[in-house]
Amino acid sequence: MSPKIYEIGWIIGCCEYEFLKTEWHVFASHEEARSYGLRRENELNDGLPAEEKAFEGYYYRYYYAQPVEQLGEYTIALEPRKSGEVS
Repeated sequence: MSPKIYEIGWIIGCCEYEFLKTEWHVFASHEEARSYGLRRENELNDGLPAEEKAFEGYYYRYYYAQPVEQLGEYTIALEPRKSGEVS
């Protein structure tokens, strides 16, 4: 499977409010992106379940991972770096 850019989303719960936090990364599959999202949820919650982290006033909950193939009218295409190229 060729790599794709994925948008990963988490809900940040805070009192009666909820916010959406997103990150974009390149993954080889949806399962890899989902696994990353769940692992990051654990890190963002300091290793605590979301219900326990909520006692500190906020928590993160993994929400989704979806491939990003377009931005408006533009199509996104990934190309491997050429050797010696600096990012």
